Amino acid sequence: MNRRALSKTVGMVVIVIVVVGIAGVLFAVTSTPTQQVAPSPKPEPASAPKPEQPPAPAPAPAPVAPQPPQPVAPPPPPPAPVAPPPPPPAPAPAPVPQPAPQPAPAPQPAPAPAPAPAVLSGTVTVVLKDQEFSGGTITVKKGTKIIFQHRDTSLGGGDPGIHNVVEKTGKFKSVDMGFGQDWEYAFNNVGVFEYFCEPHPFMTGKITVVE
Repeated sequence: MNRRALSKTVGMVVIVIVVVGIAGVLFAVTSTPTQQVAPSPKPEPASAPKPEQPPAPAPAPAPVAPQPPQPVAPPPPPPAPVAPPPPPPAPAPAPVPQPAPQPAPAPQPAPAPAPAPAVLSGTVTVVLKDQEFSGGTITVKKGTKIIFQHRDTSLGGGDPGIHNVVEKTGKFKSVDMGFGQDWEYAFNNVGVFEYFCEPHPFMTGKITVVE
C-alpha cells in the first residue's frame, strides 16, 4: 500500500468519526427539552379610521297575502245588577214624656159692666178739701146748680189758703175763696166742662151736663 492510499483511508476514517460525533451531539441536543421563550408581539401600527359607509337600504318586504277575516266572538253579557242591601231599620224614637194633664181653668165670669154714672139734678155740692175737688167729676142734668165749698184745712207752710174754680176754655171762673167761703154756678148748657184751681193746678174736675 502506498502513501496516497493510506492518507485516503485515514481521511475516510476521520470523516466517519466526525460524522458519528456530530450525530451523537445532535442526538443529545434533541433528547434534552429546552424552554423556548415566545417572542413579544410587536405593536401594530394604528390604522387610519375608515369612513363610515351608509347603511344599505332594507329590502322591501315581500307582499303578504290577505288573510280571511276571523269571526269575532260577541262580547260577554254584562253582569246582572246586584240589588243594594236593604237600609238598616231606623232606630225607634225615644218616647217623649207627655206633660201631665192640667185641669182646665175655671171660666172667669165676665166683668160686670160699669154702672152708668148717676145723673144728678137740682142742687149739688162739690167740696174743696185735702187739695182736691171731692165729688168733682159728676154728670148732671141741664139747669143743675152746683155749689163749690172751700173746706180745705190741709193748706199751710206759707200757702195763702186760697182756692178758685176755673173752666179750661174760660166759660166760667169763680172768685178767690178763703176757708169757709162758697161759690155757686148754674149749668144751663149741655156739654162737658173741665175745670181746675189756679193756685193749685193739680186740683182738677169734670162736669158733664145732659138734657
